[in-house]
Amino acid sequence: MIGSLRAESSNRQICQRFADLAPPDVDVAVAELHDIPLYHEDIYRDSPPMAVETLKALVTAADAVVFNTPEYNGGVAGVVKNAIDWLSRPAFAGVLVGKVAGVIAASPSRSLPERSATQAHEALAICLAQMIPEFVAVKLAPTALDSGTEEYALLTIALDQLWASIIAACEAQSLAASTPNEGERDV
Repeated sequence: MIGSLRAESSNRQICQRFADLAPPDVDVAVAELHDIPLYHEDIYRDSPPMAVETLKALVTAADAVVFNTPEYNGGVAGVVKNAIDWLSRPAFAGVLVGKVAGVIAASPSRSLPERSATQAHEALAICLAQMIPEFVAVKLAPTALDSGTEEYALLTIALDQLWASIIAACEAQSLAASTPNEGERDV
């Protein structure tokens, strides 16, 4: 999910780079958050907007989800938090429960966007997503997107490592789902 609404944002480009690095047997769908209205349970309790239903269906169909967020004023982007709020409903039974989830955060500044990454990570964990422990935090994002720089090489390594963690978590989850519980036997 792209947490920046700007057409040429660094976060959008990093999300595209992440999708480009997907293993050949992995299908990637990129979710846009432009049309997701502000979460308001009183208005939408019984009938969520079509854009939210579409987003929920996309997440439900996926084995994993990655949230890509800029850091705005020392925190997670509002559109990302809003999407998490929608996807967490109904409480403790939303489409994020048990979903393998990762976070990428980017900032154009010299400081790492760890606050936004940590906030997104914590919000997803509260929603009972199965979190990838490490997140990708990209400082100097425009430089990290320049293929001739050391930052670009480091970004590529970090994104490859995130893919490896996601695939391992999905495989472990699939194995756990196919393994009978202790004491159970197929007869």
